[in-house]
Amino acid sequence: MTHLFDGQFDQLARFRARDFADGINVSRNMAWRAAFAQ
Repeated sequence: MTHLFDGQFDQLARFRARDFADGINVSRNMAWRAAFAQ
């Protein structure tokens, strides 16, 4: 049971990290567009 839970937690953490990285990339792209738009 704990092994299954650990596996799910690792997968969730991986998805969280990927979403966090995607959010940083999106905000960075928005910053670049805002800078070029001015």
